[in-house]
Amino acid sequence: MEEEGRMEKVANGVNGGEENGCIADDLETSGKENWHKVEDMETGVENASEGYENPSVGGGKRELGGATLSWKDISVTVRLKRPSCCAKRPSKRILEGCSGIVKPGEILFIMGPSGAGKTTLLDALADRIARGMEGTVTIDGQRARRKVLRYKSKYVEQNDCMYISLTVKETLHFAAQFYCRDRKERKVRVEETLQVLGLSEQANVKIGGALSRGISGGQRRRVSPSTEVFLFSDRLMILSNARTAYFGASRDVEEYFNNLGYVRPELKSIAEHVIDTVNSDFGDKEKVEAILDAWPSTPQYETMQNELSDHEQLLQSQTGVDSSREGTNCARRRLRWGYPTGFLHQTWILLVRLLLNTMRNPLVLWMRVGMYCLLALFNGTAWLRIYRGSCNAFDVTGALFFILAFMVFMSISVLPSYIDERYLVMQERANGAYHVVPFNLAHTIMGFVMAALLAVPAGTINYWLVGFNSDFGRYGFFILNLFLTLAVAESLMALIASIFPIVIIAFAVAAVILGVFMVVMGYFIDLPNLGWWWKWLHYLSLHSYAFGSFMVNEFTDTFWPSCDIIPPLSGFQVLRFYNYLGTNKWTNTAVLVGMIFFYRIANTIWQWACHNARK
Repeated sequence: MEEEGRMEKVANGVNGGEENGCIADDLETSGKENWHKVEDMETGVENASEGYENPSVGGGKRELGGATLSWKDISVTVRLKRPSCCAKRPSKRILEGCSGIVKPGEILFIMGPSGAGKTTLLDALADRIARGMEGTVTIDGQRARRKVLRYKSKYVEQNDCMYISLTVKETLHFAAQFYCRDRKERKVRVEETLQVLGLSEQANVKIGGALSRGISGGQRRRVSPSTEVFLFSDRLMILSNARTAYFGASRDVEEYFNNLGYVRPELKSIAEHVIDTVNSDFGDKEKVEAILDAWPSTPQYETMQNELSDHEQLLQSQTGVDSSREGTNCARRRLRWGYPTGFLHQTWILLVRLLLNTMRNPLVLWMRVGMYCLLALFNGTAWLRIYRGSCNAFDVTGALFFILAFMVFMSISVLPSYIDERYLVMQERANGAYHVVPFNLAHTIMGFVMAALLAVPAGTINYWLVGFNSDFGRYGFFILNLFLTLAVAESLMALIASIFPIVIIAFAVAAVILGVFMVVMGYFIDLPNLGWWWKWLHYLSLHSYAFGSFMVNEFTDTFWPSCDIIPPLSGFQVLRFYNYLGTNKWTNTAVLVGMIFFYRIANTIWQWACHNARK
């Protein structure tokens, strides 16, 4: 699929409906120059302003916008860990003095052994490096800022991030919808991409994950980068030890290394030969350093520098150039707010995708529904049809606490899926697919759906097995209160997953927060007896408001007849014992709704400020 505007950094994958950047290791290749299996390779693509022939789709020509990407003297330095507490933090150059240029219609391969700096260079070109970078990256002579890059380029990172319950075709279809509202063109793009990537026969196969079989690892990689990209090779950049070993035409690389004295063996592909030659891990380090030192004095280096200079002079001589020209209908349809599709369109597509993935994913939905229903059965049979007498009134409060505490606590089971989703959203947003607000709006709606799917069956089982108040209106409020409580918990988990991307840490933080909320809710210790230094937590606890509503709903205007030696009780006495006299369940309901929006808005702000995919 083509890039929406003009340039594309690293390619031939599909993420966000476009031809995308990729970081691909161990790609199987074929085509020019007898390329076979190549390790540690990364590729870059520039779209043609005059159009290009795609042999994988019948040689059809597609008109595209074009821009020239150039970079000069790119260096990246990182700080290492302190060798001791008093020592100064050492630094290390992981990329040094790299320059290059890719013109419209050209495809660039970036090759090199592990640790050569390939990923770092791509991150630098995509403006994904937050600090320690020197040099300039330009598009048609203008500085390539991230806000511009994400609309002109698409960058697929090394790790595959896809919804495992969607099919290959659905993955491409949803991605295309973020960039193109024309249904006919969108369909053509998806079908064309399936053919180019060699996935037509697997179009209706799910991506697959740990619990569901899907496409193979190699096929999944093709949903991001395609090995067919090698058929379009124009330029090649070879990195080793963070420096440039070669930059120039792919067809000239064998002659270049021959002139340096490194002739390719007969039974070895040129790609393998080049990688082995510049790999200092298994070869002569002095030899590799000699190759790197020789680069600035070669004709290819001079040619590259001349191209950079000529490009700068050409841009300086031109005036009134329309640098925003676009080549496709999809690319032209960019709204004023800076995205190819509108707010409501983004929200709808994100919601449909979330719903589809959730309904098909056993971990996200069905296993959780099963767990909640099993817990409800256990709880209901433990307090099965308990006699509503004075001797059992406080046992009923125990049942209410158990339902609330454990059902809320089980919401931490959603953290792994939220964290996985976090990386997908970061990549798509960095590529300009959608704004953070539509995603969180869709996620909030999906949170309500999940809370309803959990609260209605589990709450119904609990309510009638235990034998709570038989008034149907009170049953309805019980379900509503449980629904809102679980929605608050889902919102809190979404915020925790955004802040803490490591699963075990997120679990620990969530467990501590929910544990503290349970302690201060007013069931174990009365609020007046709670230390003033922790009393403020009572008002932050979602359990406080949910449990108060449960108690008021169950005991208001009720009578509990005498049993054994216990005199009869009124619901008024039970509420007074737990300090819930004067509690308004509808006020608590409003507070829970407010908590939902507070956590969701906080999550939106956090994602907007911190989830920028920069390293």
